[in-house]
Amino acid sequence: MSLPESQWGRPEPVAGSASARRSAPPTPAASRVLEFQDLSSVPPSTLNWLIEGWQLTSGHGVVGGPEKACKTWFLLMKAIAVASGKPFLGEFAVPTRRKVLYISGEGGLDLIRDRAAHACRMYGISLADLDDWLYVTDQIAPVTSGAFKDGLRAAVAAHDPGLVIVDPAYVYLPAAGNAGDVFTMGGLLANLADVVGERALDVAHHFRKMDPGAEPGLTDLSQAGFREWAGHWVLLWHNEDPDPETGSFRLGVKVGSRRGFGRTRGLNVELGAFNELTLQHEGIPSWEVVKLEKGSNADEKKFLEAIKAGPAGSNKIKERTGFGAGKVGKLSKSCEASGYLTIETDGQRKLHTITVLGLHLITPDKPWEQGDY
Repeated sequence: MSLPESQWGRPEPVAGSASARRSAPPTPAASRVLEFQDLSSVPPSTLNWLIEGWQLTSGHGVVGGPEKACKTWFLLMKAIAVASGKPFLGEFAVPTRRKVLYISGEGGLDLIRDRAAHACRMYGISLADLDDWLYVTDQIAPVTSGAFKDGLRAAVAAHDPGLVIVDPAYVYLPAAGNAGDVFTMGGLLANLADVVGERALDVAHHFRKMDPGAEPGLTDLSQAGFREWAGHWVLLWHNEDPDPETGSFRLGVKVGSRRGFGRTRGLNVELGAFNELTLQHEGIPSWEVVKLEKGSNADEKKFLEAIKAGPAGSNKIKERTGFGAGKVGKLSKSCEASGYLTIETDGQRKLHTITVLGLHLITPDKPWEQGDY
């Protein structure tokens, strides 16, 4: 069984065209012979931006985050920007309009359609403006199956996309109980990258369980192989507790690449109020990339809340926050350095006392006075 022609299309690539070269199946590893050459004979890299400052036109990577961190929304915003040529998030240039293949394994085509239509409002376009530029399927098949490989190769040959998105990874990667084996997972991811060829590839993936508000790294991606495989990455996390009712999210975003570019920023997302009758967001969504202000991290706020009532030792802070000793120690140092608290000893233990500055951080609208605590 292969993916349906009605969704992907199957015209043959023109011989010698870029699409024909890119869609050609890779030479099996067993038939290759190791070849060596002087580095001076290797042509220098030709690098082009898919989205300036965010992603190159080739290479594979991961978009990771915890539950409800807007991973699918983020990927849709990226897909629509590339497929329309509009600046990503209204700010970051897309030098060349390119076609996009979106492989969605969660929610069905109707959900993706509704979300994409809502996201288009921010870009000032309609879904019809993406016809012949953004192609979607919700069929599920393992990346090692003929259904997946043949269908994706046919779509790549037919449309010559600049970006391929797989959302989420766990639906399409048949780990078969080997999710912790870096060699098994790395092989599955490499298989996927081989089918896509020299194009930008994004795979959505989940984090392992981690403390809310903690700034993540590649080691927080669940399962093995992803951090070793990724050539670029976008990591999202909740910088503050989300408000699903109003569609308001305050996220952190960390962008990185083995090419060396990267940044950590805040991402203020307003999806609009959620209508519980239509089950859709209302209004025009907005995404704003902002500076990730020192002290806006939810961990620091939770930490300071735990000692707001008065001086507290580390054990009491651990009990109130659920944080481990290592995190409490790290937050103690960072908050003390920022002037949010003072640390004194009573001869046996260290006592943490919040400062007026720290109280402002927790409740910035209240005119705290020294005597309030």
